[in-house]
Amino acid sequence: MTIYRSTRDYDVVRAEKPGDIAIAEHYGSLAVARANNSRAVARANNSRAVARANNSLAEAWANNSTAIQHHTTNVLANSDGYTLLQLANGRIAAGCRNFTRRQALEHWNREDDRACLFTLAILMCTEGK
Repeated sequence: MTIYRSTRDYDVVRAEKPGDIAIAEHYGSLAVARANNSRAVARANNSRAVARANNSLAEAWANNSTAIQHHTTNVLANSDGYTLLQLANGRIAAGCRNFTRRQALEHWNREDDRACLFTLAILMCTEGK
């Protein structure tokens, strides 16, 4: 893990490898998490943190700072070797299936344990559409 810090106002720092951290510590600077499992932190006023990779995180800790999350895949649940994911575009995926929220709820409208778990996870973790 490497930590990259801004060195001046309006600087740009990037986390390019998994586990790296980019920190915007100066006014107006930008931290970008470009690798999976990396992190961007906006710690200065008017700074920005942008997460552009899967499982990367953007955090804003200062006044008028902004955190922007892009391209994140969220794991909603796991059951019997199947992982239920919410993709960056809001769609729900499991195995080879890719659904809208409504389609996923219809598909798992069953009584088996996996269907009940996945339905509950979708209802609790995603916004209704």
